[in-house]
Amino acid sequence: MSVDRAFPGSMDPTVAHPQNAPYGPGPHRYEPPAGLGGYAGPPGAMPPPVPAPPGGGGGRRTGLIVAIVIASVLGLLVVGAGAWLLLAPRHIDPDTVAREITRITQETDDATPTNIQCPSDVPFEKGRTFTCTATLKGIEVTYTITQNDDDGNVTINYRRPVLDPVSLQKEIARVTVNEVAVEPTNIQCPADVPFEKGAAFTCTATLQGQPINYTITQTDGEGGLNIAHDRVLLVKEVSDELAAQLTRDVGEEIVAVCGADGQTVIVNAPGQPIRCGAANAANPARNAPVLVTVDQNGMLSYQVQ
Repeated sequence: MSVDRAFPGSMDPTVAHPQNAPYGPGPHRYEPPAGLGGYAGPPGAMPPPVPAPPGGGGGRRTGLIVAIVIASVLGLLVVGAGAWLLLAPRHIDPDTVAREITRITQETDDATPTNIQCPSDVPFEKGRTFTCTATLKGIEVTYTITQNDDDGNVTINYRRPVLDPVSLQKEIARVTVNEVAVEPTNIQCPADVPFEKGAAFTCTATLQGQPINYTITQTDGEGGLNIAHDRVLLVKEVSDELAAQLTRDVGEEIVAVCGADGQTVIVNAPGQPIRCGAANAANPARNAPVLVTVDQNGMLSYQVQ
């Protein structure tokens, strides 16, 4: 083994090496130099085995050689393992990233994400990016993590969860129907409104052919909303109030109709004129156009044209 390679040609004296018959013309005798032990025999023949020293010296020597070889092999294995550990890449700890995601989300959205999932095999490498996912306000959110250096310093970005525009449109329609018994059409709301307590935004719609604006304010950052809209007056109420005032002022029964044909509601800002018509109940030929205004307190005033 290694001893053979270190000392070419040497033989282990504890092992017998039988030879073939001697070659050449007849036997001859070899005389070793004085003072040296030797073996006289045919040319090419190996000396007989040397008896092992008392106490099994030959066996101990063999054992020593084997032990050295094994130790060397184990030594190589240990050194190899150490080198592998030094060269193996360090990886980002997913639990640490999850804690940082939670901290940033709580600061930004005042909410705690759940079910955070991050990869466990991302090596430290400046500029490398990877993604994690989580559930926030019932919506799956993707977080993008960028490594700023090779030491684990990262930048975390995520698209904040937004209000669902379709659900928002349905809620606007429901509120309007409950208030004025008319469903708005062509409702338009922004598609990127993040959850944020106190934040307000505007939606638009059409109500019986009239433009109407809705102001939506988030009450809790969890989807709670306060929905306000431009003032809407009921046509019947405005007409009845105008007829009552004219009847008192004229001393005769007056009937009045406001708004366009077929309208049941009027979208009206305080002080904005409303076109109406009035007529004598007993003599409808006696009629006149009337301009009506309703102030911010709901007080109606009129002007006969």
